[in-house]
Amino acid sequence: MDPSAKNFPVGLKMFQTYQLDPNMNVSCDKSDDFKYPLYSVVFSLVFVVGLVFNLVAVYIFGCTLKLRNETTTYM
Repeated sequence: MDPSAKNFPVGLKMFQTYQLDPNMNVSCDKSDDFKYPLYSVVFSLVFVVGLVFNLVAVYIFGCTLKLRNETTTYM
């Protein structure tokens, strides 16, 4: 029995090492460059939509409601 695995659940070793084949190509071609323009567009759209709906809510609660009490003032 491996001494490093005696205090861990079955099948879970403390440190597992893997040997890579020297002839294997291990380069990673993952590109995350698309995320930043996408984040900018999505965040801008969310901001504009939220701003419009918040302004509509302020108009409704501030200008059109005639009843003034604590609840409508808080809202």
